[in-house]
Amino acid sequence: MTDGPTGIESVFVAGRGQGADWSACLSAALAEIGRLPDRANIGFIYATDELAKDWDDILVALRSRTSVDNWLGTVGV
Repeated sequence: MTDGPTGIESVFVAGRGQGADWSACLSAALAEIGRLPDRANIGFIYATDELAKDWDDILVALRSRTSVDNWLGTVGV
């Protein structure tokens, strides 16, 4: 945790997941992250191209399981 130039506390947590499907990948990443900070309000996601077809389902699950509404990211090879 650090105070930025505006005096606002900033926290960054990260997790990575692997699995047989997107749900297993998501569960693994969230388990690695653990408890999110109380005021978490934005998330970043990077997924392989194999998961592109599941992008909408992944976002719904992330919003539901983290209470973070705002997600951005990309799908790449």
